[in-house]
Amino acid sequence: MEKTFLKMDTAALLEQAQLQAAQDEILQPVAKWGGILSPQAQRFFHDGYEVAGAEVSAELEGRYFLEVLRLTDPANLKAGLSTLHSIVRGYSKYYACLLDGTIIDILMKFTRAADASIPDKAAYLLSGLMARYPGKFTNENVAMVLKYSGTEFGKLDVVANLLKFDGYRADIWKLEGKRVLSGLESSSIPVIYKALFCVWLVGFNDVLLKGSVPTNIIKAINAVIQGNRTEKIIRIALQAIENLLKSKPM
Repeated sequence: MEKTFLKMDTAALLEQAQLQAAQDEILQPVAKWGGILSPQAQRFFHDGYEVAGAEVSAELEGRYFLEVLRLTDPANLKAGLSTLHSIVRGYSKYYACLLDGTIIDILMKFTRAADASIPDKAAYLLSGLMARYPGKFTNENVAMVLKYSGTEFGKLDVVANLLKFDGYRADIWKLEGKRVLSGLESSSIPVIYKALFCVWLVGFNDVLLKGSVPTNIIKAINAVIQGNRTEKIIRIALQAIENLLKSKPM
C-alpha cells in the first residue's frame, strides 16, 4: 500500500489548515510557566525554535522536549506540554525530534492523565507522529491512541491526524466514521471544523468513496453551510464537497 502523506496538490491546503488551527492557540513563553530547565532549553523555547536555519540538531531538540515532559510540578508540566503542542502544531518539522522511544512512552502515559487537556495534547502529538512515520508504529499503538479519554474536539483532532496517512484511512473511517458524522451536527465551531476536515481527508481515498461513506453526508455538509457564516467553516466545507463529488453517487 502506498505510504504517501498527502497528494502533492493538497499539501498547500493542508499546511494552510494546520496554520489556521495553530493560530487558535496561545503560546506561553517559558518564563511564564516557570519550568526548571537547562539554560540551553530555556533559550531554545524562549527564542530559538522560530529562528530559520537555527543550528540545533533534532537530537538536541529532542533533549529539550524531553526536559519539558519530565517536569514534576503539575502546573509547569501542563503549561510546558501546551507549549510543545503549540510549537509542533505550528512548525511540523519538530515531529522529527519527538521520534524517540522515551518521549513516545511518556506521551502514551499522558494519554491516561486525569486532566483532559493533557491527554488531548499528548494524543495529538502521538497521532501526528503515527501519520508521518507509520512504519514506526503498530496497529495496537494506533488503537491505544484512538481509545484515549479526552474532549470531543480532541478526539476528532486525533482522528484527523491519522486520516492524513492514506494507509490508515479505511480502518479509521470504519472505527470513527460515526464520530465524524456526529461532529457535523455539533453546535461547537471547532468540532464542526475538525469533522469537516476529516471528511475532506477521507475524500482522497477513492475506495472509501465507492461505498463506505454514506451519501447523506452531503446533506449534512449542506446543512452546515446553510446554518453557518464562519469563513473557515465555509471554506473547508466546500473543499470537502469538492472531494466527495469525485464519487458519482455523491
